[in-house]
Amino acid sequence: MLILLLVLSVLSVKFFLAQQRANRNAQLALDASAEILHLIALDPSAKVDDASIREVHVRTAISYLETLRIDDPENLKCLTTLRALYASFGALLRDRNQIAEAQAADQKADSMVIPIALSRLRAWKPPGPPGVRQFSRQAFSFRDNYERNRLQTLLAIAEQVNGGTSVKNALDYAELAVEYLLLIDTSTKAGRTEARRVLQLSLKKFEEARASGPLSPQIEELVEAVKRPFDLLSRYD
Repeated sequence: MLILLLVLSVLSVKFFLAQQRANRNAQLALDASAEILHLIALDPSAKVDDASIREVHVRTAISYLETLRIDDPENLKCLTTLRALYASFGALLRDRNQIAEAQAADQKADSMVIPIALSRLRAWKPPGPPGVRQFSRQAFSFRDNYERNRLQTLLAIAEQVNGGTSVKNALDYAELAVEYLLLIDTSTKAGRTEARRVLQLSLKKFEEARASGPLSPQIEELVEAVKRPFDLLSRYD
């Protein structure tokens, strides 16, 4: 009986802490949203004083979302919003001639590429049995069609880049390919062929980049993550 009471007490404490963390995350998300709304409401033709206010709002929003990221490191919405904020922050600082801080913000934005790509790859689901087409309401949505066409265009441009493949080019292509993968209907043969094509080209770009020197452990993790859906899709046809 004492053991049972002890187990129940531990479970109760864990549940309480989890609930507290969930409440904290929700509040942080609300606070960050409020800050971003204030930021958007500022006059686009901001003067120096308004630019200072804009900087405060961006810093505060980044701080909230970075705290949320600690508790939920794979939250895709948090990661993509952070990247956009860091990129905007870099542009704002550069306009104010704060070059060193702008470069640091740009590096932060670039560092979000791998976590975002990994989060998207983990969200990807392998197709159902070959020949079975799976429809959903999302498959007919305008937004998905628009995003698919946009990514196809960006990938086509990236595929025509001449010269040696750098690590940055490989990462840029992988980011597009992974986002595109989530919008491809891989329950069809044509969809699987297209998905394999972009994933294979992404892996090839990393191989070419590796020829110039070893890749970082984070990039190698991304390469392995890209290989998984490619290998799964290769077994179907």
